[in-house]
Amino acid sequence: MEQDLPFAEAFALLANHYELGELDVTRDFLHKHPELISYLMGSVTHIEKHFPGSPRTLSVEYDEDDEPGGESVERLYVLISVSPYLATAQERMNRLDDEWALDVCDDTNELIVIDLDYT
Repeated sequence: MEQDLPFAEAFALLANHYELGELDVTRDFLHKHPELISYLMGSVTHIEKHFPGSPRTLSVEYDEDDEPGGESVERLYVLISVSPYLATAQERMNRLDDEWALDVCDDTNELIVIDLDYT
């Protein structure tokens, strides 16, 4: 699948399906974790099913550990713009979670988090 492609080609393929936040940061993160590319490509179909036509953004962010003295963790967020689906966004997200998103989060040890973007 996408993992069999050279990294540059797989990354370019992702750019066809996602808006890439901070291009260099996103590229570097995925270069360190190339196994995530197949999850991201697989997510496109599932997200499109529940949020047809909604823009999707990839953004790398640091999450601070809730425990005092805990380390921050770098994660890749898939943010789904919900403006056209504002009234039903959470219901749609719950279905996406049940079908795909929570498994992706678990399978990737929370390196990928799929969430809603209300901006």
